[in-house]
Amino acid sequence: MRLTSIFSKLFLTFTAVIVVSFLLFGVVYLYLFHVQLYADYEASFAEKRDTLTAQFELAENFGWTQGETEAVIGSLLESDSYTVHLYGDGDVRFSNGETDAAVHLLDGVDSAISAEGNWDGAGLDYVMAGPVNHESVNQMTMTFTGLEEDYLQAVFMIVTSFITVLTVAAAVLWFMTKRMTDPLRAMNDVARQMSTGDFSKQVDIRTRDEIGELGETLNRMASELATIESTRKTILANISHDLRSPLTSVKGFLIALEDGTIPVEKRFSYYERIRSETDRVITLVNDILELTRIESGGITLDRETYDLTDQLNEQIRSFEKPMADKGIQLHFEPAARDGLSVYADYNRLNRVWQNLLENALRYTPEGQSVTVSAVHSVHLVTVHVTNSGTVIPEETLPLIWERFYKADDSRSGKGGSGIGLSIVKSITGLHGGTVDVDSNEESGTTFSVTLPSAFET
Repeated sequence: MRLTSIFSKLFLTFTAVIVVSFLLFGVVYLYLFHVQLYADYEASFAEKRDTLTAQFELAENFGWTQGETEAVIGSLLESDSYTVHLYGDGDVRFSNGETDAAVHLLDGVDSAISAEGNWDGAGLDYVMAGPVNHESVNQMTMTFTGLEEDYLQAVFMIVTSFITVLTVAAAVLWFMTKRMTDPLRAMNDVARQMSTGDFSKQVDIRTRDEIGELGETLNRMASELATIESTRKTILANISHDLRSPLTSVKGFLIALEDGTIPVEKRFSYYERIRSETDRVITLVNDILELTRIESGGITLDRETYDLTDQLNEQIRSFEKPMADKGIQLHFEPAARDGLSVYADYNRLNRVWQNLLENALRYTPEGQSVTVSAVHSVHLVTVHVTNSGTVIPEETLPLIWERFYKADDSRSGKGGSGIGLSIVKSITGLHGGTVDVDSNEESGTTFSVTLPSAFET
């Protein structure tokens, strides 16, 4: 048992409290025992004096002889625990002992009892002297002997009780302290496992007190860290895959160009493909940096009031050619009212519309359509981006906002970094807005971005 452990500290502290409490109890008990013992002796003295006085009066009233009086008084004085001496005019008239240890108290006795404790070298005595209201006997002394036995008996009772209580208390304290500290040891083991990167171990919670709550918190933390670790590994794997694919292509193109296997007339197209793959890597890195800055709170919005319809028109014009090249019809349905104003960061919201349109371009089949519409309510502005012909399974809808999630796990040439929608959600949240998605067979997939209007902000 280490003295520095919580178990040792709790056990020793509780034990010390019990020991000190019992010592205080013993001292108080002995004091009260002492006071009560002497009070009992003084009561015995008074009772014996009254009894003897009554007998003397009877002897006088009935004319007892000296022998009869001595016989009656002698029977009353018989005792092994005390001695009594009766004095008349300074002389001993009756007694049941030879030496009177209380004789020195007679000089100060007039109307009250005088008493004191006395250690005679062999034992502890309690001596008393007091007046007697009778003509022939006017003083009385009484000595109680063997008081040390009474005190030893009291001490023995205290020590026996102390040992018994301490033994039982120690066993109970050991059990209770161990029960309190075992969960802490288990939590310590889990924390050590977590420090090594193993988040699979959980604390066995058996109580609903503060320690149980701490265990639940530790279990939740372990689960969250396990999720974070799993996400981190997934992100690293996805980043590695998304970086390796274009870099591998670039390397292959460069080797082919270096070996001279590419005809001169085709080299320009290979340069274009190298630039395209390089742009893809740069875009991925920029997206990762952008999302990291947003999630870490490292971005300050440069807000201004502007017409959202003009911004949407600009973005739609930039996507008309790539949409047409893929055989996709692009439509814009502006809000019924003029002046669709928002108070927002123009460049950041540009990124939102770009990502949504790129996502629509990527996943809309040839021959289908993409529709962008804007709706204005009392204090809100909502932009819908709908692409027909593509349905996202309901069970995967909550996952599309996660970083590097892609609808096709095979990554079969759809392109994209997999974090575009995460950026959309983060930027929208920074503006105090929301983004939702609805996907069904009838209308396709619709992303809805809702922002406060300029007047509401």
